[in-house]
Amino acid sequence: MTYGRVDVVVVGDSRCGKTSLVTTLVSSIFPESVPHVLQQVRVPPEETSDNIALSITDTSSSPEDRIQTMQQVAQANVILLVYNAALSDSLSRLADNWLVEIKRVSSCPIVLVGNKTDIQSGDNKTSIETLMKSFPQIDASWQCSAKLNMNVAEVFASAQQVVVHPVAPLFNTQSMELQPKFITALTRVFRIFDRDRDGVLSDSELNDFQATCFGARLQPSDIEDVRAMLAREGKDRVTVAGITLLGFMCIHRRFIDRNRSETCWLVLRQFGYDQDLQLQIPTRMFEMGSRYSRDISFELAKTSQMFLADVFHQFDQDRDQALNAKELENLFSICPNGLAPWELLKESCFHPGLPEDGMTLFHQLLTDRFAPEDTILSDFGDKFITRRDALGNITLPGWLGVWTMLTLLRPKIVVAYLYFLGDDMNKPVVHMTRRRSIEDESNNLQRNVIRGFVFGAHGVGKSTLLSGLVSNGDITGMQDISDDVRNHKSGAASAIGRIKQDSKTNIHLVLTEVAGELLSLEQAFSCQMVDCDIAILLFDSSNPSSVDWLQRIQQRIPDTVPCVYLATKIDTIEGNSQAVSEASVICLSNSLPEPEPICLVPKTGKQRQKLIRLFELCANVALHPDVARPISEEKRALQRRGRILRASLRISVVGVLAFSACAFLWSRSKTRSNMSD
Repeated sequence: MTYGRVDVVVVGDSRCGKTSLVTTLVSSIFPESVPHVLQQVRVPPEETSDNIALSITDTSSSPEDRIQTMQQVAQANVILLVYNAALSDSLSRLADNWLVEIKRVSSCPIVLVGNKTDIQSGDNKTSIETLMKSFPQIDASWQCSAKLNMNVAEVFASAQQVVVHPVAPLFNTQSMELQPKFITALTRVFRIFDRDRDGVLSDSELNDFQATCFGARLQPSDIEDVRAMLAREGKDRVTVAGITLLGFMCIHRRFIDRNRSETCWLVLRQFGYDQDLQLQIPTRMFEMGSRYSRDISFELAKTSQMFLADVFHQFDQDRDQALNAKELENLFSICPNGLAPWELLKESCFHPGLPEDGMTLFHQLLTDRFAPEDTILSDFGDKFITRRDALGNITLPGWLGVWTMLTLLRPKIVVAYLYFLGDDMNKPVVHMTRRRSIEDESNNLQRNVIRGFVFGAHGVGKSTLLSGLVSNGDITGMQDISDDVRNHKSGAASAIGRIKQDSKTNIHLVLTEVAGELLSLEQAFSCQMVDCDIAILLFDSSNPSSVDWLQRIQQRIPDTVPCVYLATKIDTIEGNSQAVSEASVICLSNSLPEPEPICLVPKTGKQRQKLIRLFELCANVALHPDVARPISEEKRALQRRGRILRASLRISVVGVLAFSACAFLWSRSKTRSNMSD
């Protein structure tokens, strides 16, 4: 929320000095006589610290004017509640005489002002603290003297500050603790500057924070003073290596204690937080470029992969090379509702009772994969499917794998989460590949992440295939992973595995199981399956009806999508299989490779290696799709001749240009030689 003007209403008992305070502020001179109620006073923006105009309304304390006074209170941005600090009962009367009535008509902040401290005899500190605990609406308390012009300007500056830089979202005056949202925001800022991820801010990192937020660096003596102050607060605030998160929060707590909430808000707004401490992600973060097309793929940038690996190691507190539930909870504590992105994608997350902590943005992102007309499969079930250890904790390959899969399926979600987690957003965190339709011409798909749709009738082994991809053919833990797939409630589930392409490079293969119900199939076939790099068709070798099911599916697969048939449960068949024979006929009629027999749950090293080679084969087919497109041999030969013709034409053009350039240079050289002769 932004303010063009802050409306201050001054209330209090008779003869407490309300009008004198306003007059002293305006004239800097204490008036010997003042009117009963002063006319409204306006302070221009150039005379205030925040460059925001101030409107000050004096009120009557007479009982007959109370209704009008409460009407003015109801329209205020902030209330100055003045009492006579020289009278012992003036402060105690505020609760019943003013605060209860103010609370009834307004929820705006209140600044408690004890005037006439020049003749005060006692200390009201305990009574003031009790009052502030009883009425959280009181944001600040001041002692001043209109007669001596002591703290008068500060009182009105504080009134403006509690509106523009409110304390309530930062600090709970009843529990005397920082608010949870403020703690979350500070934790995120701390992580951003903890560049080496050692859990403390070194002197250099602290100076980077200081320069970013306040435009100036600290001197070594200033840093020593900060360290000494924190050391007095507690041993857990500062270490030899630097300032801890508790110490960082302690610094901001001291700002609040000294009525310097504007310093905290300067930090918060520097890092994108609004008045309600909601993180506002700049729209430019989601501008992926003007060349977006449905057949473009999204991949995670190398620098962001390194950032996520660093985050993994930072929160792997027990150093077991895996993140357990508690470590993940700690890691995502600074994100909306503390949810991981894959949890955000579950339908159960959108229960009406869920707190709306930054969720509006994510609701929009969940339904927007860059193209509003996009119809996509529900990509996640009850659990995402990626590499885990024997205890079910996510390993580093699984951690990077699920972010890779998220980038492919929901790139905007990844951009938003990387912004929350503190990645460097001055560089691209997600990049787009070239269009598939362009790369098809050269039969060479340039991708580091490939997506395949897995089709098959019920019970043919789709879930087991996904678990085999995740486990890389290792049967250890395969049952648990398969259960994750089988128990999913959505129309599809996706798994990711890393495939070795050659001795130097690896690629990721994302397999999405397409359920047999009509809705999932229609979603899969929408827009000519442009999200699919390869279609994997599974059938049961002992069940010919599973091949009949695939034959209907094959008729709907576009001839641009390569297809691979896999025969499961081949080890249960003695002799020739009718299902395999029928599948071979389908492959022959569509000019596809023969069905590949596979063992989905390998029991020997040889079977395990064969399953791994199967995934490598699928990846290679996706990258070089010409060999497995469901088109006739004549059309494939025509495409091949066209590709050769285009390549020959390009070579000829380059040759002609090269010859022309050489001839031109030789001609110029000859001319110069003749001129010199």
